[in-house]
Amino acid sequence: MKTYITLLIITISISLQAQKIDLKKIHNVEAKIGLPEYPIDKTTLPEIISAFGNNYEQVPNRNFINGKVKEGFNFPIFLEIKYKTMGVSIYYFAQDSSQTIKAIKFSKPFKVKTKTNIILGKSTLGDVLKLYDNKKNIIHISKNKNKVPARASINQHKVAFTGIAFASELINHTNERFPYKDGELESQIVDEIYISNIDYLNMKFSQ
Repeated sequence: MKTYITLLIITISISLQAQKIDLKKIHNVEAKIGLPEYPIDKTTLPEIISAFGNNYEQVPNRNFINGKVKEGFNFPIFLEIKYKTMGVSIYYFAQDSSQTIKAIKFSKPFKVKTKTNIILGKSTLGDVLKLYDNKKNIIHISKNKNKVPARASINQHKVAFTGIAFASELINHTNERFPYKDGELESQIVDEIYISNIDYLNMKFSQ
């Protein structure tokens, strides 16, 4: 047991030494860029690992691109590297030898503030809507199975244009019960910020 504890302490120590990101401060992020010091479309996966450390996992990513791959379309698989304890996910194409980061997602406990003053975990979807033309930016609701909470998002299908999307888990709302009162969706707290320039909807797939 003593040997196990010693090895665990050494492992944690190495992980902390490898981590260069300050988790205590608020990180400013920008649409189409992400973290200015590690911008998407320019930073590589090795550079991310050098900064964020080795405490990550590669998880199945169920997004539009991988959905097309599963349907038999010929297109590079989108991989997700998840720093679960930090609240950061990194995305890149598996067939890209340079492993250039194409997207980044932030959630709690990572502290994030956008250039437009949207604060992760504090600002609401209503705050986000004020930044855009409400007639063109509606709140999209994603239904989930097994009565788990649904999710509401803004700019989900326009991320290639806006470079940023926002989402909130609807804790008290399932597939059977969606918000119906005026302002109920707008009051939801932003718990996820996704930044990318990928034009998902206009991608060309071949079979």
